[in-house]
Amino acid sequence: METTILVKSSSRDEPYAVAVSSAESGLAIFCDCPAGEWGKYCKHKMAIVLADERILYDEEQRDNFSRVTKWISESGYPDLVQELRESEKALELAKKNVKNQKEKIARLMKEGLK
Repeated sequence: METTILVKSSSRDEPYAVAVSSAESGLAIFCDCPAGEWGKYCKHKMAIVLADERILYDEEQRDNFSRVTKWISESGYPDLVQELRESEKALELAKKNVKNQKEKIARLMKEGLK
């Protein structure tokens, strides 16, 4: 079964189409935006996965959106999103640690290191 949802675009007046396909092989999500055409991560697909209604092009998309968000909630996507959030937090911590180390090295270069 496949459902298509029209979503807002920040770069053009026409909507993009996000197609969600539910089959025995799993739940696949495609978008016809430039990133999506290359099979890349895009904000349109992610908004659908995150059930962000603000992405909907118009109110006529609401029924399809509800159907698809139910499929997604019953899939492994919520776990993947949680893993992504944890990775993003770890990345932010690593960036903070790198900044602190650079500041420490700069201070020691100025003050001297024995």
